[in-house]
Amino acid sequence: MRILAENPLLKKKCKLVTIDQGRLIARRMVAYLLANNKKNKTHKALGIAANQFGIDAAVAVVLIKQKPLILINPKIKKFSEIKFLHKEGCLSFPNEVLDVYRHFWIEVESDNFNNTLFFGNHVDQNSLADMLESAVVQHEIAHLNGLTFHDFQWTTSLNPSEW
Repeated sequence: MRILAENPLLKKKCKLVTIDQGRLIARRMVAYLLANNKKNKTHKALGIAANQFGIDAAVAVVLIKQKPLILINPKIKKFSEIKFLHKEGCLSFPNEVLDVYRHFWIEVESDNFNNTLFFGNHVDQNSLADMLESAVVQHEIAHLNGLTFHDFQWTTSLNPSEW
């Protein structure tokens, strides 16, 4: 079940969950994401947050190199000062594509990983694949904090430390 724009759950900060709860929730989300992408050849989704799936839980799934990565209670700890502008879509706003500002790189802590996860590229800020991965993770973590891609249309948009 996909939650669309008018649902108030999209504007609410999601509840923290245990790793076991997060894995159970994520299993259903991964199945939905993969089925959606198999069915929809032109507009593939690169991630989904639990609140987009109708669940108040801080769980996100992102596709990294076409493989699902589960993030349970993720938090962006560090981020580049420099942002880039790119076109972004969203499963909850199916007919919209917006110009959105995202950080080139981010460092993320997630309860289901012992180490900090890095997305983006410190060195090559022209690496489109790395930039896209960073943007997707930012997009889904923003959802878990009650923010949508509409909140990132300006260079002065909130930084993760303000979420």
